[in-house]
Amino acid sequence: MKTSFIYLAGVFALSGFLMFENVTTGKSGGIDLPEVVADTVPNKTVYLDLNTGETIDIWYDAAGLRTLNKKTGAPVDFYVNTSTNDTVFGRGRFVVNGYVLKGDDGKWNLNDGKVKVDGDELKVKVGDQKFKIDGDEIKIKGNGVKVKSDGGDVKVKSKDGKAKYEEDRIKIKDGDNTVKVKDSTKSQ
Repeated sequence: MKTSFIYLAGVFALSGFLMFENVTTGKSGGIDLPEVVADTVPNKTVYLDLNTGETIDIWYDAAGLRTLNKKTGAPVDFYVNTSTNDTVFGRGRFVVNGYVLKGDDGKWNLNDGKVKVDGDELKVKVGDQKFKIDGDEIKIKGNGVKVKSDGGDVKVKSKDGKAKYEEDRIKIKDGDNTVKVKDSTKSQ
């Protein structure tokens, strides 16, 4: 039972905290003609610059870790993806719903009490829970559970035990008991 709890805690912790911009396409299924048309016509996502309120076309400069306005070439601090209604931080493209405040100058800024950004590192704190992204590494701490993901490997620790997930292997340690599982469907 504890083993299942550790596994589920890790899965929920990762899925609950990872809030990256998610792009979806039209409807699926059904035989109604409008649904078929909706499935075959590509959606053009509309973005709004949060500070200016203007509709913009954007592109992401991965080397500079920033979102740019295609027309002007200027950096975009925050934008709204109108397909998902998410507010997105231009540096790193993190969804920051509820983590922005309007400053005295009328510009939007991250809430420094909850979010810290340093280069490609993002730290978020909500209550006693902490979330950190540094490049490819993700760490989550809170509610007695620690989760670390680095390059596809995931480690989960709690007072009840530990779990480690690698490509085709799972290792769970619950007190003195250790369980190792290897996915036999993957080739060696």
